[in-house]
Amino acid sequence: MVELKPYQTQAAKEAAKRMISNKNQTLVGKVGSGKTLTSLETCRRLSESGQGLRDAQHHLLTLVVVPNCVLHQWFKETLRFGVNENQLCLFHGSVGSRTKAFHTWCGRAGAVTHIGGRTMWMLFTTFDTYRSSAALLSGVTWGLVIVDEAHLLRNGVAKTADEEIKYGLKNYEVLDRTLMRAPTPLRSPPFTLLVTATVVLNHPMDMLSLARWCRMPDGLMDKADWYNQQGVFKPARRQYCEDHVTVIDVPEPRPVERCVRLVKRDESERLLSDSAYQHLAGCLKIFLSAMRQTGPANRASLEQQAILRAARLQFWGAVTRCRRGEQFPGFFVQPTESAPKSLIASDVDRLVREHPLKGCNKLRAVVDWCEELLDAENNFRKGLVMSAYKQPLQLLAEHVRRCKPDVAVFEHYGGGGKANAAILREFSAVSCEGRRAAVLLATRGSMGVGVDLPCVQRTFLMDLAWSRGDDQQALGRMQRPLAQKVHEWVATTASLGSETFSVEEWMRLIQEKKRSMVEEMFAGVDQSEDMDEEEDAMPAVEEPVQQPMEGKAETSKPILTVLLEMLERHGFVQASRKRKTPKKERKVSEKRQKVSSTDTQQAQVCETVGRD
Repeated sequence: MVELKPYQTQAAKEAAKRMISNKNQTLVGKVGSGKTLTSLETCRRLSESGQGLRDAQHHLLTLVVVPNCVLHQWFKETLRFGVNENQLCLFHGSVGSRTKAFHTWCGRAGAVTHIGGRTMWMLFTTFDTYRSSAALLSGVTWGLVIVDEAHLLRNGVAKTADEEIKYGLKNYEVLDRTLMRAPTPLRSPPFTLLVTATVVLNHPMDMLSLARWCRMPDGLMDKADWYNQQGVFKPARRQYCEDHVTVIDVPEPRPVERCVRLVKRDESERLLSDSAYQHLAGCLKIFLSAMRQTGPANRASLEQQAILRAARLQFWGAVTRCRRGEQFPGFFVQPTESAPKSLIASDVDRLVREHPLKGCNKLRAVVDWCEELLDAENNFRKGLVMSAYKQPLQLLAEHVRRCKPDVAVFEHYGGGGKANAAILREFSAVSCEGRRAAVLLATRGSMGVGVDLPCVQRTFLMDLAWSRGDDQQALGRMQRPLAQKVHEWVATTASLGSETFSVEEWMRLIQEKKRSMVEEMFAGVDQSEDMDEEEDAMPAVEEPVQQPMEGKAETSKPILTVLLEMLERHGFVQASRKRKTPKKERKVSEKRQKVSSTDTQQAQVCETVGRD
């Protein structure tokens, strides 16, 4: 039997204790922390405690649903843990072989009786195999269900594999037959243990999707009803041995007052009360701290995807929606009229300072940049904000419309050609009618070829995930709508801390190089510098002079040749081998002269012979 580490034993003890009272738990730990052995230890403690027993022989029938890549690993780890191989069933392979193994395993479990002790009987299968044999496996009275890589169940809409299209069923729909629906009304649902290293992957609501698995004993429930009954999602967490394993409590469903939509215009401006807002902010703090402590192996993805794109930006949108009296999924607030108007902005700024995550400084920089558009001279100015993502631009538009009424906001995210052209025409034609500035929010994909905005005086480039390749692609995109302008002001914001950097000087350097190349190309080039030394040493051959064509300038070199040479000198193109075209032309002309002289001699000989 393998020896567990202290933090694994402590985590299994705590998880089993909570499952006895709560029946369902989610085990979160970083990659390589030993979540498999921790789950097996939790299963052993449940079997010894007598909880979750479903048959007369006092066996804990456990269903383990895992991805195909870790199926055999789970089987080997269970053997190392000390479980007898006769008590295990690998439900995988062809239909005939796995059905035979299943009936053999069920026969052994029904025939063996352990007096004075309780044992674990485990069946291992994959998501796809369970999907195809759901009718067979759903008839078993499982005492415990363990789902590894539970983040595959985080979304009830998205598909986790291409094979799911063939069966027409999703993981959550099939597993509901075992996890959510009891075989008979007299039997209670089994214990459920969800194991994952990435409890949040793309959105904070992924955790709520996992909570849905652990908290529906009476069958399926609509997601909106689940949010209404759940109220504020406030995960409680405990930490063992430097964040190796984290056990997250799933809160009990509690009835809360529904947030009624306000339809009257005067009531739609109500703000959050101080207590309600502080409660919402406190829940968000607990959520962020729990997400950051899940482990360094997933910290980068959590910060860049879940916390960056959802927690910070969605919280901004949640505050705005709550101000209008709308309901934000996962949070419950009661709009009142007792809060001052400055409470929202001050608390958001304070929350931003307390949680310095990536990407928020970009939004703050854009807001400050909008302030610069409103100059003291009251000159009407136009600006362009570009980003690779649509969501931050939408949140920015909502914030600017609310806080900057003097700025006209236009949104250009792609779509139909006529609609895009109408937005661009309206932005180009807008004037200072009660406003002091205009801002066009556009994605980089929508600003393609054919877009020309010479009316823009200021440009801001915002990207949530910054890289050197993204840099060059974004700057190339920005050259298209601003091609007619000579001096542009382009600002970019870094994604580390509060540091900001500008690529304005780099862009101006590129512009100067392009301008010097154009001036050099059209002003004339000293061709003697680029001639080959061997070609200069050879005597020139007289060639017939060709008359220049009408309407074209007389040049000694093709324009493409001149441009290529300038690109090589400025370092934009790798220098190519020097061409020997004049030398080849001389050889061809000499050969032609020899042929013509030979023809002349033959003609003279024929004329002499005919005369004789």
